[in-house]
Amino acid sequence: LVGVEIKNSILLVDFTNHALKNGMPLVVVEYHALPIASLTLFVPGAGAASDPAGKGGLAAFTPDLLDEAPAGLSAIAIAEEQNRLGASIRAGVDVDSAQVSASTLTKTLDDTLGLFAKIVMQRAFKDKEADRVKGDRVTSLELRRDRPREVVSIMLNAALYGRTTPYGHPSSGT
Repeated sequence: LVGVEIKNSILLVDFTNHALKNGMPLVVVEYHALPIASLTLFVPGAGAASDPAGKGGLAAFTPDLLDEAPAGLSAIAIAEEQNRLGASIRAGVDVDSAQVSASTLTKTLDDTLGLFAKIVMQRAFKDKEADRVKGDRVTSLELRRDRPREVVSIMLNAALYGRTTPYGHPSSGT
C-alpha cells in the first residue's frame, strides 16, 4: 500500500508491479479522483555519490542539460510544448539516484510521454547549451556562500563522512 495525504489524513491505495518489455520495473498507483497522471523515472546509482573523483557536481549538472536540445528541440520549444500539454517535466538528483518526473493531464498523457521520451532518450548535448548551463551553475556555486543552510549542510556532511567520500563532497559541486 502507498499513502496519499488528503486534507490532513492519509488514504492508503493499492499499487501493482509490472515490467516493461526492456525489463525496467514499473510500479503503478491508480487514484482516479483527479484527471492527472504523474510519473517518475528513477535511475539508481546515478546520484551525487557516483561523481568521479575530482568532478564533484557532475551528477547535479547533468539534469540541468536534459531540457537542452533533445531531438532538435530548443529549451523554449520544450517549455512551449509543456504549456500546450498542461504538463510539467523536471529532472533532479539526490545522493543515490537521478530522477526525471512528469505530471500532466490524463487527456494529454500520450503526447507528454512522447515528449518525456525525447527528453530522456534523444540527447544531443551541444557545447553552446552546455556552456550556458555551466555558467549558470558556476554563478549558483559562487552565490552559495550567501545561503547559510547550504553551507552548514556541506560542512556537516564533510565532517560526518569525510570531505573526499561519496557522501561527504558537495553534491552541487565546488
